[in-house]
Amino acid sequence: MKFNLEKSLKRDCNLINIIKKELRKFIKKNYNFKVIISKKNYIHMLKKRYISCLLSMPKDKLVQGIDELSNKHRNRIIFNDKLMCLIYKN
Repeated sequence: MKFNLEKSLKRDCNLINIIKKELRKFIKKNYNFKVIISKKNYIHMLKKRYISCLLSMPKDKLVQGIDELSNKHRNRIIFNDKLMCLIYKN
């Protein structure tokens, strides 16, 4: 999974660099969100492969990760999520 995340991050960085070159006039904003989500909802999202790096992950690895998550957390999952936005200014 770590390999897939790193591969996805590298792809995203390349896309961001292309956008920056092409659009030149942009504002970059970073947001941090404290996420509190039920374990049931989060597992449902994982099964639907809501993160792009999960799209090519074999089903057995996905199930293994979900099982690990189920054992590690009780009812809620709490984490900090980061979002970077590039806002184009015409």
